[in-house]
Amino acid sequence: MQALRQIFNRKKSAGPTAVKRPVREATALPSYLRRPLLKLRRRYGSLAIGQGAAMMVFAISVLFVAQGLVDWWFDVPWFGRLVFLLADILLLAWIYWRRIDRVRRKHLDLANTALMVERKWPELRQCLITSVELADGAGYSTSGSGALVEKVFEHAQQSIAPLDFNQVVPAKPFKRWALLAGLAMLGSLSLAALTRPESSVLLARILLSRQPLPTKTIVEPLTQDMIVASGNDVEIKARAKGVVPSRGRVMVWYDKDQTQEVSLYPQPGAGDVFSYTAANLQQGFKYAFYLGDGKSPQFTVSVRVPPVISSLQLEQVYPEYTKLPSKKRVPSDLSLLAGSRLKIQVTSSSLLRSATVVLQGLPQPVQLKLDGDKRASGEVPVPAKDLTGISIHLVDDMGVKSVNETVYPVTIIPDNPPQVGMTEPQGERQTVTLRAKPVLVFNANDDYGLSKLNVMFQLIPPTVPGQEAPPPPPARAIAVKLNDANGGTAYRYQLDLSSLAPSLTEGWSVDYWVEAIDNNNVTGPGISKTERKQLAVVSPEEKQAEIFERLKQNADAIDNLSNTQQKISNEVGDALQKK
Repeated sequence: MQALRQIFNRKKSAGPTAVKRPVREATALPSYLRRPLLKLRRRYGSLAIGQGAAMMVFAISVLFVAQGLVDWWFDVPWFGRLVFLLADILLLAWIYWRRIDRVRRKHLDLANTALMVERKWPELRQCLITSVELADGAGYSTSGSGALVEKVFEHAQQSIAPLDFNQVVPAKPFKRWALLAGLAMLGSLSLAALTRPESSVLLARILLSRQPLPTKTIVEPLTQDMIVASGNDVEIKARAKGVVPSRGRVMVWYDKDQTQEVSLYPQPGAGDVFSYTAANLQQGFKYAFYLGDGKSPQFTVSVRVPPVISSLQLEQVYPEYTKLPSKKRVPSDLSLLAGSRLKIQVTSSSLLRSATVVLQGLPQPVQLKLDGDKRASGEVPVPAKDLTGISIHLVDDMGVKSVNETVYPVTIIPDNPPQVGMTEPQGERQTVTLRAKPVLVFNANDDYGLSKLNVMFQLIPPTVPGQEAPPPPPARAIAVKLNDANGGTAYRYQLDLSSLAPSLTEGWSVDYWVEAIDNNNVTGPGISKTERKQLAVVSPEEKQAEIFERLKQNADAIDNLSNTQQKISNEVGDALQKK
């Protein structure tokens, strides 16, 4: 140290013309000095943070017990408990900032750590802090040799060798706070366990729950603040937990300083539930349940005029295939074509939260879209069946629902299938030759137009005695050109048997009918068919014989008719002569 002081004295005595030596590069602090300082720094940080954590645990335990007792004795209101909780948060935040966050953010360097050692043992005479500053390249280490610095390091090592650095940062404050925190936590947890379930309720109230104070009878409100429509009935309920009394009461306070006390008894089938129903409610009130020694918080029932429909606009949109324009509808006349869409625009007497169309006869309602504060609109598809009426359900901005909703009857008009009938041939079965071209005459029409008209045929092969009849080919269609708007409903089609495939031979039969399909692409299509008729293919000889037989039958019929007329004439003449 004498040599170091001589270096400092030489620098002070040097005049203004003294030559300045270049700054010496910093020498690393030897490990035998660095390690104990680092260990001391870690000990300082760990004990400081641990002490801060113990102080927070102690504060939480003591504050919660104290505030629980105060609340138990004085039934502190919600706002007062809020003030207590905010004060608790501020105190814990201060402890954290002062005892934990500052230590964590303020990194203790080796120089300050060495300074702590020097303050503990002044007899070191700054040899340790000098060694740290020399290693850091302090401003006054601008002269001297490396050997001299090493002498300083060795002197510092010899000076601190017998010292116990743990004495610099004693663990006694940390142990004291840890003991206090442990005892406080153990005591608070034991007290909470011994006083359950009351302690759970007190803890919930400290955390701003609105539960009532714990008593032998705990009152659990099943209804709380409500807004109801005027004229409705409202039921308020509460459940008794713990000791269930055989009788309770509810206090009702009306707006005009009117107080009503109603005795209550447990509901049948639910022995712990007490309820009271206020009928035809016209004004709001406040209420609280008193069951045993327990009391519920005070709640409010507000009365509000339910929303009603101030205007309702309806418009029927016909399916596109009908080519009909939209039509305004009044609620009293809702005869709607199946497949249409009913546009609805409703205006309410009050601000709306939602508007729903209830479909009578169908399970799923239709939600309307809000177009403003009081308006809503949407579309209802008209099904083919089951819909018998509609009603509008409104919910205002406070959640009050509409009441006594009017049901508007709906009559569904079905899109009937096409009408088709064959006028010629008249008989169910005719015989034809292979060269025949029978003419089919029929009528076909539909309310909203046809999309297809087909002559259907199916070829039936002859049966061979003793053999199983082969399956007939599938039915095939021949499209018939539809008449235009002024073409009427009558159709005439000539069936050329020679064009049918597979080629016909004698003995085969042709089953034929007419099929009409409308253009209903929403609930349809509607399909109608005529009765099934048959053409039997025979040889020319068989056809000639059939014609001769028919002529003979006609001639016999004429002869029989002539004979009958002659007989009647004779009988009439005889009768006249007798008179």
